[in-house]
Amino acid sequence: MSIKKTFCLTLASLMLFIGIQPVLAEYKADLTATSESITAYNAPPESTLITALYKNDMLIDVKMYQGANTITADFTKDMADNLNKATDIKAFLWDMTTLTPLSNKIDTKISLLPTTPPEVTPTPTPKNKTLVVYFSCTNTTEGIANHILNAAHADKYEIEAAIPYTEDDLKYYTGGRADKEQNDPTARPKIAGSISNIEDYDTIFLSYPIWHGQAPKIIYTFLESYDFSGKTIVPFCTSHSSGVGSSAANLHSICKGDNVIWKTGTRFASSASSSSVVSWINSLNLDIEMK
Repeated sequence: MSIKKTFCLTLASLMLFIGIQPVLAEYKADLTATSESITAYNAPPESTLITALYKNDMLIDVKMYQGANTITADFTKDMADNLNKATDIKAFLWDMTTLTPLSNKIDTKISLLPTTPPEVTPTPTPKNKTLVVYFSCTNTTEGIANHILNAAHADKYEIEAAIPYTEDDLKYYTGGRADKEQNDPTARPKIAGSISNIEDYDTIFLSYPIWHGQAPKIIYTFLESYDFSGKTIVPFCTSHSSGVGSSAANLHSICKGDNVIWKTGTRFASSASSSSVVSWINSLNLDIEMK
């Protein structure tokens, strides 16, 4: 047996023996016991279920069971050699990495164990948290973003330029600000404000207007400002005539983070109905909570 394992078993057994009540972690698990086994429900990944047999106050056997979600200690089989000598059984769920108890404690006479376990309701898996991000100078893109916000449980974040765009800035082929930015591969307009908890979100809807066939360069600024590792990004654009084209695909390479999942982008006209937006969301098979 390794030194670490021996230490953990000794420490766990000591806690069980002296009756320390574990402090429950944020991820709470439940222990139930019958005359044949002890089961941990809703166990976090890499949990260890520690089960100990005692004869009065003397420890006579300890077993560890590792796993996640549901872990069962079949002590009548695994500890059969010492079971007939034991008077008491104690157990709790243990995080071997942080040496932290994760559950309520079992501490009872073996003779008092019930033949059937109490009913335990598994903790439901939470839906992914969703963020709707949009950049909208003329309120067209904001309107589509609001359709999503009305249909799904999501937070919103509006990308606003540190220096707001004027009507003249947005005029095509005038040599104005938007023209210059779209023709400059290095342009990264500054954003006013930021998202302090981007790590909380699993799915991000990213919406923007089409400028000269591409996403505005301020969208590039946004994607280079955060770590999107492991997140799902759902791009969509608004335009009077242009499709999404290569605008979404061109964002992939500048997005920070590993293992980012990009959904295929789409385009909505300003007149798009709420029902058409909801139908599109449903077609994506996203793990998000709808209203």
